[in-house]
Amino acid sequence: MPFFGDFVSICGAIGFTPLDFVFPALAYLKVGNIAKNSKLVRSIVEDIKSYKFFHDM
Repeated sequence: MPFFGDFVSICGAIGFTPLDFVFPALAYLKVGNIAKNSKLVRSIVEDIKSYKFFHDM
């Protein structure tokens, strides 16, 4: 099948473009909205204080 590699490359580029550009931007915006909610940030900070690496092993 001629040009199959080119076809696969275009499909891959179309599939990975949202992963490279759209999803990181959406994640950044979502994190910015969460940071305004101080209760959630406060609970994360409190949990980090008591976290120990390999605690469950």
